[in-house]
Amino acid sequence: MLLDTLLLRPLAALIEGMDGRDRLPQIELALGEGPQGLVTALVLTGLGYRWVNQPLTAREPVVDVLIAPGASARDVADNIALAGVDVNATLLYGWFRFSGKSRQIKAGSYEIDAGTSPLRLLDKLVRGEEALRSVTLVEGWTFRQVRDAL
Repeated sequence: MLLDTLLLRPLAALIEGMDGRDRLPQIELALGEGPQGLVTALVLTGLGYRWVNQPLTAREPVVDVLIAPGASARDVADNIALAGVDVNATLLYGWFRFSGKSRQIKAGSYEIDAGTSPLRLLDKLVRGEEALRSVTLVEGWTFRQVRDAL
């Protein structure tokens, strides 16, 4: 929790304030100059690497997430957090943007297992590894029964 309070929340605020145009001046201001800035950058890099590879927790063993066609990376991160994955949506959005793969996320229905890291989650979304469902259609069913089964 100390890590979240001291570093992740201010970093999330920095990501939230980025609009893509003035990114470098904001980052330079946040990191500082000289050796202090270098140490801060190294610490942030290490913590970012740790966060991207650590397992995410979820309210259930498997969380279903629906990503609509045309959804932005911010919408995807918000949907994942609202579905029950315990993750800061702003940090997840920042990871999507930082990775350079935010525009490659595919729409679909996904199952996210508890313990999936943000790195594996993004790979799954980019590859389009959607959840597969099976339906058994019984011979002799009416159209209404088939529709209810789907």
